[in-house]
Amino acid sequence: MPRLRDLELLLCIAKTGSMTAAARQSKLSVAAVSAGVRRVEEELGLRIFKRSTRALAPTPEGQTLLLGCQQMLETWQQTLELSQGQLAQLSGPVHIGAPTDTGYGILQELSVQLAREHPELQLVLHAADSMHHLHRDSLDMLVRYGPLEDSSLIARRLAQSPKVLVASPGYIAEFGAPQSPADLVEHRCLALRLSGRAVSQWAMASGEEQASVVLDKPWVGDGNAVRRWAVEGLGIGYKALFDVLPDLKSGRLVPVLPQWQGSIVPIHLITPSRGMQPVRLQVLSEAMRTHFAARQAQVEFWLATSRLEPTSPPAPAAEPEPHTP
Repeated sequence: MPRLRDLELLLCIAKTGSMTAAARQSKLSVAAVSAGVRRVEEELGLRIFKRSTRALAPTPEGQTLLLGCQQMLETWQQTLELSQGQLAQLSGPVHIGAPTDTGYGILQELSVQLAREHPELQLVLHAADSMHHLHRDSLDMLVRYGPLEDSSLIARRLAQSPKVLVASPGYIAEFGAPQSPADLVEHRCLALRLSGRAVSQWAMASGEEQASVVLDKPWVGDGNAVRRWAVEGLGIGYKALFDVLPDLKSGRLVPVLPQWQGSIVPIHLITPSRGMQPVRLQVLSEAMRTHFAARQAQVEFWLATSRLEPTSPPAPAAEPEPHTP
């Protein structure tokens, strides 16, 4: 029977796609990692990885073995935590990937709460608007905006939100408010940068009427930068209501063209498997669902009581990534 440490190494190699990366992450030498793979392959009498000069990938037999390893290690981890009474006191690292606005906003709030309740829990936040990958980036879970294309992922919907146009009161006072989507080309617009490209086309709808605006020379940044620029009065942003709601409630931002909305953006929590998870991941998943549900209720209340009434969503504009905040 292979040792648990060797099984963990196999999973690390599969996630990183490289013995060198697995060695660095496991704080071992490449030779030690390679020896661990040979040891398991010889003991089981099968080839786990196929190697080439450019890549390393599991064989069909290796994929079956790795799936079993993942489930066994998750079960073993949960058994240890239950036996050690960690339901009351969570500990250990949890790596979460999220868009910048979600990471610096709602997840920062949640991390403060968790730090007070479970001081031994180590939350590691990976905030970026580029596409996160659970295995490649060695993440335990991630928050993703937009439709899901990978059916192998385990997804739980946390919330959904329309995209809205916003600006600061100071910007509106100085430059005036656009009266139609076509007027946006006369304003400084703040666009997201995803996968090295600016999202320079905004699609929106008012009832059955559709509009598509192509931005000319926008300011371009990540989701958090766009929100902060808008708050500072530097231009008009196009953001998920979920992310800018605190700024709207405080008056730091005001709606622009409130009768126009973008498409409804779903927000999901992604985890790697349906198997038994460590208790700290189960507790964190539940805390995230509760936290996001509270913000979702605020979004729905805002839509019901403000001029931002739900409209027929427009056809989504072509965007390079599906999880744009």
